[in-house]
Amino acid sequence: MCGMRYGRYKSGFNLVEAAIVLGVVGLVIGGIWVAAASVSREMYRTEMKTAIQNANQRMAAVWKDVPFVDNGSHYIVVTPTLYPSGELVAENTLPTFEQSYFFGPQVYKSQSGFLLEYFASLGSGNNTMTYRFGPMDRADCNWFGRVFTTVMPSNGGYEASGMGQLGVDNTSGSYLYNFGFDGYNLGTPMINFLNTNCLPGKVNYVGARIGRP
Repeated sequence: MCGMRYGRYKSGFNLVEAAIVLGVVGLVIGGIWVAAASVSREMYRTEMKTAIQNANQRMAAVWKDVPFVDNGSHYIVVTPTLYPSGELVAENTLPTFEQSYFFGPQVYKSQSGFLLEYFASLGSGNNTMTYRFGPMDRADCNWFGRVFTTVMPSNGGYEASGMGQLGVDNTSGSYLYNFGFDGYNLGTPMINFLNTNCLPGKVNYVGARIGRP
């Protein structure tokens, strides 16, 4: 009988093949990560825009019913008036560096982590409404500068000048910027201000002050 000879077969990958496989896997994972990050950013910005627009509408509806009495601190936080308690978080539960950017005990927090607070400034005999929100990185600040006029309302003619003020707060300091809803300092100048003063990393908070609606 003829004996059967079994050939020797190579199994597994050599180093070059393994490197190619790992490279392909890395590209796939990297693509998934980039796509996920992009979706997360868009969700964050969508929630930010929606929350500000909703609060603008709610503010116009409830402002006349809120008893704004200057208690000496020259501001009154109205966030709890605009949002149900289930949509609010206690300020002292936030990271320490975030707590310093808010004035009241409760702030609105979206599912993606966007924080928002409203308060009425009662000093100088000219009531204004201030919106403070974030955290935002530099790209978010640039985005906000481009959509500002679609997100923030005009002051409804309350101030004859139609002026407002934008502020950036971060670990390096606080920066203020004056603008007019008629076009003064909007567009490219505002974007340049935000690009200059917003730091990389989500440690930036933006405040927008407008006249009482």
